[in-house]
Amino acid sequence: MKVYAGMDIGGTKVALGVFGEDKTLLGKTKYPSDASLSAEEFFQQAATQLRALLRASAYGNMSIMFPMI
Repeated sequence: MKVYAGMDIGGTKVALGVFGEDKTLLGKTKYPSDASLSAEEFFQQAATQLRALLRASAYGNMSIMFPMI
């Protein structure tokens, strides 16, 4: 089974989700965006969350989609 990850970086929150091939939501997390963080700190925080999602790849191969980049 393939697994897909989606990440939504917004002005008020960052949301991450893991989905199966049939678009079933396998897991999700969200946390507030922190405007006081530098760009480097923000992406370090996001990378920590992505690493947690990548651990979910035990379910199968994972693809990560970044819309509008």
